[in-house]
Amino acid sequence: MVDLSLVYRIGKGQYGVTAMVRSQLNPVDEEALFSDVLQEPGISFDTEGGRWGMRTALLGAFGSVAFSDKISFHARVMAGIVGVSSPNVEATVTGPAGTFIVEQSSENASAFGRLYGGGFTFNLGNKIALITNLDYFTATPEFSNVEVSINDIPFSTNQSLSQKVVTVNFSVGLGLKF
Repeated sequence: MVDLSLVYRIGKGQYGVTAMVRSQLNPVDEEALFSDVLQEPGISFDTEGGRWGMRTALLGAFGSVAFSDKISFHARVMAGIVGVSSPNVEATVTGPAGTFIVEQSSENASAFGRLYGGGFTFNLGNKIALITNLDYFTATPEFSNVEVSINDIPFSTNQSLSQKVVTVNFSVGLGLKF
């Protein structure tokens, strides 16, 4: 995960506006992906696949409380656009009817995303600080015409599929004051 955050305090107060761009890759949760299949007795699977990719641009508000001139706590609420790339997944499913290879192609979608977070700022000097954040992010992109093939026989779902995406991220970084 890589993100760039900008914070602008309104006046000398403890409130302001914040903006962030973030790029992130997440692994596929195979158990969640095949939860319906796993409920059938005698079925097993093995997967190979890529990762979920997310690119976000968010804008929001923050508030902070100073415990001393060196340490403060901040909370933020942000919203904006997220671009999501679904992973290309290949699964070998084995069951009583035989072995099948199921492939799902990677697709792109965009959605509205929300982030709720907080963290601490440790001032290391007049111009630099160590910043920690714990963020909860959620979005529900809708993918159109997802292509799936079974044993190399392609078919398209011709329908939209939505996927709820939730991440909890802990980050540590350096902040520069201008």
